[in-house]
Amino acid sequence: MFLSPNHFLYGQIGEHLAPRVIQSQDLITKCWRRLIKEYVSTLNTRNKWVKEISNIAPADVVSMVDPGNLREHWPLSRIQEIP
Repeated sequence: MFLSPNHFLYGQIGEHLAPRVIQSQDLITKCWRRLIKEYVSTLNTRNKWVKEISNIAPADVVSMVDPGNLREHWPLSRIQEIP
């Protein structure tokens, strides 16, 4: 017996492999959520007391973080106005 991508897409992976696939997908999702929660926040260094940095201003390009997005989807946006 061999496995093709269609087996995974249509859920025809056999009863003996299904729990492992579900477990691995669950593990990947947990790792991704932890990465967003713990690591992404460290990418913005906080040099507040060391040197002056300007706040976000109109026309700045920012990366949007949304837990609802796919893992590899990091859309860029441009700030238009700040309320």
